[in-house]
Amino acid sequence: MTKVCHITSAHNRYDGRIFQRECVSLSENGYNVTLLVNDMKKAEVKDGVSICTINKEYHNRFGRINAVKCILKKALKIDADIYHLHDPELLLIANMYFRYESRIFRRIDGVVSAGSMMINGKRFDPFGDRCKNVVDLGNYPREINRNLPINKSTEFKVCYVGGLTHERGITTLINACYRAGCKLILAGEFSSEAYHKELKENLSYSCVDYRGVCDRQEIYNIYEETSVGAATLLNTGQYYKMNGFATKVIEYFQMKLPVIISNYPYAVDMNEEYLPNVQARAQDKFESLTVEDTKVEGNITVDQDKMLFFSIPYTEGWSATVNGETVEVEKANVGFMAIPITEGENHVVLKYRTPWLLPGILISGVIFVTYITVVIVLRVKRKHKLK
Repeated sequence: MTKVCHITSAHNRYDGRIFQRECVSLSENGYNVTLLVNDMKKAEVKDGVSICTINKEYHNRFGRINAVKCILKKALKIDADIYHLHDPELLLIANMYFRYESRIFRRIDGVVSAGSMMINGKRFDPFGDRCKNVVDLGNYPREINRNLPINKSTEFKVCYVGGLTHERGITTLINACYRAGCKLILAGEFSSEAYHKELKENLSYSCVDYRGVCDRQEIYNIYEETSVGAATLLNTGQYYKMNGFATKVIEYFQMKLPVIISNYPYAVDMNEEYLPNVQARAQDKFESLTVEDTKVEGNITVDQDKMLFFSIPYTEGWSATVNGETVEVEKANVGFMAIPITEGENHVVLKYRTPWLLPGILISGVIFVTYITVVIVLRVKRKHKLK
């Protein structure tokens, strides 16, 4: 079994990208995975991943650079086949060591980058020609397979889940929600206690419902009671240069949440590119639409053969007919449903029946009849014995 060691000196041991989407995914696919972190917590095995620590904790880059020798010594004892280094100081680098960084890049097999960046409208590769193999790997969230109702609460709420820092727009978001008179749910770890204390001293913090650091189940529960997801990154550091959506934005989309997002170049470009598409699709809409608990029915006219998308989570039990003909219900847009329709008028009926309901009823009926039969037989035998 291939042994993989992920090493981070800066991130939390349960970091969504490193632990959830990389370590756990590798473990689920048959790899022996160890995560080496920089904290004072106990070693543990979680979701198939062995987590070990150097039993030291540093909160700034200079401290983490001093810890590199200790981290690498511990890493060598793990004796992995593949090492994945997540932080620049692990290569004994900082911006002032560009030449040393280049020399290291030429010696290693490759660099896996969590997405690319844009500068002045052009894609920027920070590694240039300094490394023989560079792979941009989209930092996408894991697929959410849930069929629970969304937005259970009638109260309008905004949520942000992730690292809680000024650079990620948390101060601005709190002030905006306070002025709008709506509740803001925050979940995650603050960059420092001082920053959290500073926020709490402001009147605007009264709109905040802080849930602390949450596990995946708790995060999904937050999404289900939320009206809007927020990703208000400030124009600072790498955030404004991202050539893609923030991970949280994709996760909000998966949970069918509308998103408040910063107007950084990539987001603006995507809106401009897809807005005509959205407006065109809005022309195709249902007429005489009726929606019941287990049935959706309506008429739609289109100018060409298309896939009709439903913002209903895909699950077994749905069936569909178009103009009386049975059609296949397909999985679309990660976890929703779509059916094929043809040019012209289409009468669409979508029905839901709980999977295995009829077999379940039949089996229950057989068991009940068998039970009654056994009870009757035993009573008859008992009466014969008494005689």
